[in-house]
Amino acid sequence: MDIRGIDVSAYTGAIDYHRVAEDGIKIAILRITERGNTVDPTFEDNYRGFRENKVRVGVYKFSYALTEEQAREEARKVLEVLRGRKLEFPVFYDLEWSQQRALPTSELTRIVKAFRRIIIDGGYLFGIYCNTDWYYNVLDTARLPYDYWLAAYPYNDHGQLVESLRPSVGIGWQYSSKGQVPGIQGYVDLDVFYKDFSGDRPDDNDHDHDHDKDYFIYTVKPGDTLSEIAERYHTTVRELARINHIDDVNLILVGQKLRIPRDRKPYKMWVGECTGNGVFVRKGPGLKYPPIEGYPYLNKGNLVDVIGERHSEDGVLWYHIWIAKRFKGYIRCDYLKRV
Repeated sequence: MDIRGIDVSAYTGAIDYHRVAEDGIKIAILRITERGNTVDPTFEDNYRGFRENKVRVGVYKFSYALTEEQAREEARKVLEVLRGRKLEFPVFYDLEWSQQRALPTSELTRIVKAFRRIIIDGGYLFGIYCNTDWYYNVLDTARLPYDYWLAAYPYNDHGQLVESLRPSVGIGWQYSSKGQVPGIQGYVDLDVFYKDFSGDRPDDNDHDHDHDKDYFIYTVKPGDTLSEIAERYHTTVRELARINHIDDVNLILVGQKLRIPRDRKPYKMWVGECTGNGVFVRKGPGLKYPPIEGYPYLNKGNLVDVIGERHSEDGVLWYHIWIAKRFKGYIRCDYLKRV
């Protein structure tokens, strides 16, 4: 379920918090400090205004740290500004600075962990904000198995949610920088979140000290099944159930954290186009499986996300597909081409 949110800073300008809340915004992520660790001049008003109107609050810190000590300074300033005040959402470390991108991956990992260590010790939840390019190509996500809030919006951004760009990972998606919300003049960043963090406490047992080098952590997303996760990471349901102590393989929960063998690489998703008309989408890889419910067939030109592949009993390759981020099934390989 998508939970509507926005993220704001001094650039957003004056906010009518009551009107924003009335429009159905449930979450606001606030910039807390600027470059040089100075406080965002709108933070205090934003914190008070949103919480008085029952909008849940988190904060983000755009990082300029190039060393571990600079990251610690950033984190200490965040805690100084918060002064123990309640947050319903994490402190997100905003990673997008070009000079950080030039750092070795190992150094960037140490910077993130240094910042996180102080935030967690201060009693707050921790997450990472970045765009999908940073997530897939810059960060060592296997060694940073945390909650990710990801940015992905179209080149021609008009403030609309473009479903085909929804990341397949993360606990939140910033889908536009050109949104409009009653109570805010001009543009504002728009978000949807999939996790509300109710009752969550800072977790100190997530491989910060590399106690478990054989696994990384995967957070269950809406629509996930254990079999699909196993297929995506080239493992088996039996293995995932064993290492995660799962008794009922048909029951996993959104937000649940699963250990995945670290040497397993995820299937790289791609977009496929149907090449025929009336092509059945089946519940499993093979003609013996019935069509799925709700979207039983595809026609020529229909586009789908390809999220995995399996062979049928007769050795034919079938693609595991995701239609409109709602329906999942299998289609024979010769009815789909890469676009």
